Amino acid sequence: MQKKEYNSLPDSEKAKEDWVPYTYLIGWPEQNRWYYGVRYARSCKPEDLWNVYFTSSKIVKEFIKIHGEPIIKEVRKTFNNSDEARSWESRVLKKLHVVKKEEWLNKTDNRSITPLYGADNHSSKPEVKTKISNTLKKWHQNNLSNRYGTVTPDDVKEKQSKAKQGELNPFFKKKHTEKNIELFSKNQRGSNNSFHGKKHSVEIKEYLSMISSGIPKPTTQCPHCGKIGGINTMPRWHFNNCKELKNVI
Repeated sequence: MQKKEYNSLPDSEKAKEDWVPYTYLIGWPEQNRWYYGVRYARSCKPEDLWNVYFTSSKIVKEFIKIHGEPIIKEVRKTFNNSDEARSWESRVLKKLHVVKKEEWLNKTDNRSITPLYGADNHSSKPEVKTKISNTLKKWHQNNLSNRYGTVTPDDVKEKQSKAKQGELNPFFKKKHTEKNIELFSKNQRGSNNSFHGKKHSVEIKEYLSMISSGIPKPTTQCPHCGKIGGINTMPRWHFNNCKELKNVI
């Protein structure tokens, strides 16, 4: 992913009519190579793409030196602020599994990290990095615990464990009040539950299937979207029928 440019002013102070963050797609169909990126620099707008802005990705620049300018240059989506633009870029890259596919020049699908406020990010300079590193080392040396690096003997561990058992434990025979139980129950319902809306991963599903049947079921992977499923059912929705194959990004 290219190094992101950043507007030093907060989003609320930017001139909306002159600032339109957007995601874009560039590609070389003959070589089957593509790059999906985001731009949210100060005063940027979709009209800049390949007129005044040519991405700042080193990988893209090297590819252009060898294969020339991209044939496909498209603005894919516009946004009201930089957070939405960066989140959408990461969402698309993860959905397309760009890290695992050779045809994509993107090397990461993580959400782009906003640099520090200011016209220049001084923390990227070598001398500043060295100064920060030395300061942190000095702080750690002066704030280390006297027990740092020591190993607790087994007999001491056993004594510490016994000291917290039975009546010696401050929570011995204590119970939650009805009010606390009710409050805890409410906090675990619906969207408050940490597992709300989450689904089993493909690996967990395969593991549960193997346990229930006792026999591992053969699977296959779609070359277009990267999803894994049973050999008997995957051709219905994937391979030649895959949405990623039919839709242009």
